[in-house]
Amino acid sequence: MVERAVVQGENKLLEKNYRLTPQRKAVLQALTQAGKGAHCTVEEIYLIARENCSQLGLATVYRTLELLTRLSIVQCLVLEDGRARYEIKRNPEHHHLICLECGRIQEIEDDQLLPVYPQNVSFHILSASIHFFGLCRSCAN
Repeated sequence: MVERAVVQGENKLLEKNYRLTPQRKAVLQALTQAGKGAHCTVEEIYLIARENCSQLGLATVYRTLELLTRLSIVQCLVLEDGRARYEIKRNPEHHHLICLECGRIQEIEDDQLLPVYPQNVSFHILSASIHFFGLCRSCAN
């Protein structure tokens, strides 16, 4: 599923007339290698991507992630510590349970939250991003 999202991301770059450079491909592949549910910092993405593209610089990773986020290929999640974390954007949408003690991020699927979406409101929701902050089971004990 994540690999398919990378191919879709590559196609979206090309559709929007952006070149699919080795650096951009390496960043997308790094997010895939991190695995589903991984929420990687720029530095983590950089270290993984450098394995596939040795000429990749940290500034290029920042610029690439900014572009991929703007094109809705990648989702950026900024936590309480102020550090941005990135993941491949996928459908259906999902949301995050974030432990304030250990930093663990757990995903919750969109359909588990559907009852809280506004019903009889003349507003068409295109996207949603909900973050719940608290303590995971381990930290709460």
